[in-house]
Order: sequence, then structure tokens, then C-alpha cells
Amino acid sequence: MSHRDRPSGITLLVMLEVILGVLLFLGALERRLARANWTLGSAATFLIILGALSFCLAFGLWTGKAWAWVGAIGLTVFSIIFSVFLLFIRPTIGEGIYLIANTVMIYFLIQPRVQRHFGHSIV
Repeated sequence: MSHRDRPSGITLLVMLEVILGVLLFLGALERRLARANWTLGSAATFLIILGALSFCLAFGLWTGKAWAWVGAIGLTVFSIIFSVFLLFIRPTIGEGIYLIANTVMIYFLIQPRVQRHFGHSIV
């Protein structure tokens, strides 16, 4: 797929997905550093898995794979729900930024031109 065929929103989606992946890895690092015994707890492991998934989705979105669009929709909806839940439990600036980034991500994912690019149409 050439750069000319890719809608400009895809570049922004990929950048957001990479940023979200980095935020997830930083969240895992924060949780790991907060523990005195330096073990990788289940919350940190979960964040690392989600971060790795974000990077895989970023690659798939960049290359125009339909599975990446579906996966990005699913991960983004899950992340929005999870962020809202965490904001009620322990509100942090990081969670707020993560929620805003995911909201922007879902907005771009459901744009008609982006959906057509990946061979989908839900709106």
C-alpha cells in the first residue's frame, strides 16, 4: 500500500496507538517500581501485554490490515471502559490522558473514510 492510498487519519491512528502502547509500558514500569520486591505483579504483566498488543495493532493499522482495525476498535472500547473505572478508583493524570487518547482514537477509527480503507462500514 502506498502512502498516497492511505487516508491521513491512519497516520494519526498509528501515532496514537504507539503513544498508548508507550503509556501502557510506562504504567507497568510505574507499578513495578512501586513494589519494593521488584517482582512483576499481575497488573504490570497485564499492562505489558496490552502495550505489546498496541504495538502490533499500530503495525497492522499502518499496513492496512482489516484485523488491525477490528482489534483497535475492541482494544480501544475496552480501554475506555477500563480507564473510566480506574478514574473512579484512583484518579491520576495518566489515566485522564489515556482516556482522552482512547477517545480520540475511537473517533478516528469510526470515520467513514478510515472504515472504507479497512473494508468495514459500521457507521
